[in-house]
Amino acid sequence: MELKSPKAKKKSSKISWKKMFRSPILLFLLLGTSSCDHEVTSDINGTVKFDSSNSTNLRLRHMHMQPANVTYDKHVLSDIKYLRRHLNREIINFIMTDYLLDGEVEIRVHYNGITAKETSVGVNGRGIKLRQLTDGGHLVQVIYSPDGIIQDCEYLSDIKTTRNFLKTLRKELKLALEEQTYKILEKNDNEDEKFYRHFGNVTLRLLKGNEKLPTDIANWLDYDRLKMECLERHEELTFLMSNRNKIGEEVLTRKKRDAMELLRVPGTKWCGKGFSATHYSQLGGYTRTDRCCRVHDLRCPFWIGGMEKKYGLYNWRVNTLMHCRCDERFRACLKLADTSVSNMVGKLFFNVVQTKCFILKPVKMCIQRSWWGKCLRKGYQKQAFLRDNLPY
Repeated sequence: MELKSPKAKKKSSKISWKKMFRSPILLFLLLGTSSCDHEVTSDINGTVKFDSSNSTNLRLRHMHMQPANVTYDKHVLSDIKYLRRHLNREIINFIMTDYLLDGEVEIRVHYNGITAKETSVGVNGRGIKLRQLTDGGHLVQVIYSPDGIIQDCEYLSDIKTTRNFLKTLRKELKLALEEQTYKILEKNDNEDEKFYRHFGNVTLRLLKGNEKLPTDIANWLDYDRLKMECLERHEELTFLMSNRNKIGEEVLTRKKRDAMELLRVPGTKWCGKGFSATHYSQLGGYTRTDRCCRVHDLRCPFWIGGMEKKYGLYNWRVNTLMHCRCDERFRACLKLADTSVSNMVGKLFFNVVQTKCFILKPVKMCIQRSWWGKCLRKGYQKQAFLRDNLPY
């Protein structure tokens, strides 16, 4: 009798449920893979699709968005490098706008041989403005009220003053370009950055070829027109001073009061030429700035009035000449106020209006003379000596 060997059972290709439950790791991997695919697909397309290429497409899409910023940064760095090469030679046409942290706006322009700088405060630049223009040999400085009326102006033919203005402007440009280059290359947002950065949000535009100035800048970048307006303003003031005997006292007082109002910083009672406050405690809208001007005007013990001789020094200026220590305290007060208006007042006072101060030194001189002019007694008296104020 033959013994038949038992037939081998066929192994099923399907995994039984028992074996799946016996291997929880496999089940976990299967469930985890399906859920991840589901999340990625539903987040992007809003439908449930098991597509393994979604993550790859997302990475490619993210990589496709980067070149726009990279191209812009390369373009800006190229313009910065091009402008820096021409700073020490013939400057090319450009416009650089800087929005400072305190609210000031500074615009530096060079166009067809005219170099200019505009400093303004207020919302959208609708405050007081200081415009400085030079043709390389002469300098025009004009102060405007918020209404666009000329408050004060100065036309300087001194070549030394003009060169100092251009030299300072070049230094500011170099520093601004260096800070902007560092900002683009590093791309680090540091909270302490505002304490060591001299410039805020800088934008640079090169005017290549026959490209014209924007309309808002072209309206005021007219050196010849500003020069004539400034000279006419000086002639008007000269006429008032020379004919003060012919003009009625009431009319002259009114015109003088109006002129002082024009030469005062808007929103203040004490900052500018003269003051409009009726009592000591009265301050303008910009309280902190006005307080600095009030202390500077009333509490300085040593001063020389305009067109007046004192301490052996004649002040040929219209403005009052102050002791250097008083000006130093005034500068410190404005710096501590640290507002757009206080900084604007500092720039107007120290950089434009009052670039000089004086110190007192004891000098041995004759204090008593005889009828015939012979010195009978010598002693020490205070003598004033002019000094340069530090720029603000």
